[in-house]
Amino acid sequence: MSNSQSLILNKLTSILAETDNSKAAELLKLVEAAGRTFIGGAGRSLLVSRFFAMRLV
Repeated sequence: MSNSQSLILNKLTSILAETDNSKAAELLKLVEAAGRTFIGGAGRSLLVSRFFAMRLV
């Protein structure tokens, strides 16, 4: 595994370790109850927002 891949994997691992699963479940309930959800962003955030929106479909 390259140094870049290790760096990315370590960063993702640390982010997921800090994520509170109850907050993710709460977000899921809110999105399901909303009926409509607006997703927006700019630059890289827009790209990530589009990926997230595609997974909601």
